[in-house]
Amino acid sequence: MGALTVDPVPGSGHGWDDLVRIWEETDAPEGCKVEIIEGIVTVSPPPSKDHNLTAALLQRRLYSVIPEDWEIYGTYRVLDAVEYGEKLTLPEPFQLDLDTGVFPVS
Repeated sequence: MGALTVDPVPGSGHGWDDLVRIWEETDAPEGCKVEIIEGIVTVSPPPSKDHNLTAALLQRRLYSVIPEDWEIYGTYRVLDAVEYGEKLTLPEPFQLDLDTGVFPVS
């Protein structure tokens, strides 16, 4: 997958209308996401099965410790990184130790 840059500056021959046209006409494989990000048309492959399974396992653990009025969304921020199989400790407000050995390894 790649990215196509379009200069959004007027008078350059490539503007917002060109960018939107390229976005609309992009024939990406099924499941891929086509987005305009900072003047660039990007095509992202769908997440792998292992990625989705890891996210689902993590969400199940988080739902057991978060307040009832909180939600979990599919956008994550990296707080720390460990090798698969090692313990990962989430800070306040979670106070949760995750056994990463239960996550799938590709």
